[in-house]
Amino acid sequence: MCELRSGSGVAEARPGDGSDRPGAQVRERDVLLATKLRVPRSRRDVLVRPRLLDRIEEAAARELLLVSAPAGFGKSTLLTEWARTTTRPVGWASLDSDDNDPVRLWRYVVAAVEQVHPGLEERVLPLLDTPDQPTPEAVVTAVVNELTAGPSEFTVVLDDCHPRRGRCPPAGGMGPRPA
Repeated sequence: MCELRSGSGVAEARPGDGSDRPGAQVRERDVLLATKLRVPRSRRDVLVRPRLLDRIEEAAARELLLVSAPAGFGKSTLLTEWARTTTRPVGWASLDSDDNDPVRLWRYVVAAVEQVHPGLEERVLPLLDTPDQPTPEAVVTAVVNELTAGPSEFTVVLDDCHPRRGRCPPAGGMGPRPA
């Protein structure tokens, strides 16, 4: 069990939570919500769009696929349906305003990749566990190096990723650095 103390930004790990050390300190940004790392359930009343599903399947082999449309047009629903029907391995992270912290965001990205490419966490998380914010180059280099070492192809969906609202890595990867 993990207990968050109000306003402290720190959780105290209790025995039985997988922690090796009872009473170990865990920063709030380090705790990830497991449900955000699962492909959402399909709804029964969904309008199936086979043409769009086929287009996403064709484009999935590319390095980047951006699905963009106004709010409420079914982007998340479409990606959920595709992720549940494709034969490709799919890692998933649903992002929200709580993920504006660059390190927390990268923790979700790494956890989503870890679902389909095990081993990434042990190489990248030490960079994110330092007291100082890592450079964008260090994180991106570690991720790219680890991914190129594996032979498999996979897809990672970052659902509800909005760079203009601070919910996605900007071009530099980690966001503005503190002065």
